[in-house]
Amino acid sequence: MNKETLEVNIFGVTLNIKSKDSDIEYLQELASFVNDNFNEIYNQYSGNQSKEVVAILTCLNLADKLKKIEKENKDNKYLIDNLKASITSRISDLVKLIEVKGVKIDEL
Repeated sequence: MNKETLEVNIFGVTLNIKSKDSDIEYLQELASFVNDNFNEIYNQYSGNQSKEVVAILTCLNLADKLKKIEKENKDNKYLIDNLKASITSRISDLVKLIEVKGVKIDEL
C-alpha cells in the first residue's frame, strides 16, 4: 500500500494529508467541499467573523446536513422494510389463492 501526501488549502490553512494513492481524488473532493462550505459561511457574514467562529458555524452547518441525511436514510429504510413486508404478505396470499385453485406452484 503506497502512501502519498496531498497538500490542500482549506480556508487559508495549508495541510499535508497522507493517504493511500487511491484516496487522493476523494480527499481533494472532500477538501474542496469543506473549503467551499467555509467560504459560504464566511461570505454570509460579510467577513465580519473570526476564523474560529466561521469554523464553528461551518461545523454546525455540516453536522446539520449530516443529521438530515441520516434521518432521511432512516425514514427510507423504514419505508423499504414496510414495502418488503407488504410484498411478502401479498406473495403469500397469491400463493395460497393459486393453491386453492388446484394449481401447483411448480407448474407455473
